[in-house]
Amino acid sequence: MTDDSVVTALGDRRLRALTHVGATEWTRELDHEITDVIGADNTIIAATHDRSVETTAPEHAALRAFDLESGDQLWELTFEDHVESIAAAGGTIYTTVVIDRQEDGDVADKRLVAFG
Repeated sequence: MTDDSVVTALGDRRLRALTHVGATEWTRELDHEITDVIGADNTIIAATHDRSVETTAPEHAALRAFDLESGDQLWELTFEDHVESIAAAGGTIYTTVVIDRQEDGDVADKRLVAFG
């Protein structure tokens, strides 16, 4: 959120920047469901998840960064399993990623990933 706008996902595959009076500044349609959105300086980070895949698969989940003003995608980092949370502090992005599952599909291990 800025003094002029807010960026949100409304439970679908669209990332939206809206003015405080509700006018759309930009919209980005993504290929997977958006599960979390945070702001870091002039960048929006969206966590996405492919709900069509049960547990793991290449590019099952991703973090995608977008320019706050234009909505242009800046970068993407993909994962083979769920991205469970994202946070930003001091110029670093933190995320928790599932890295191992038991035979029954339950989560066996997670890893904290930091970059930036």
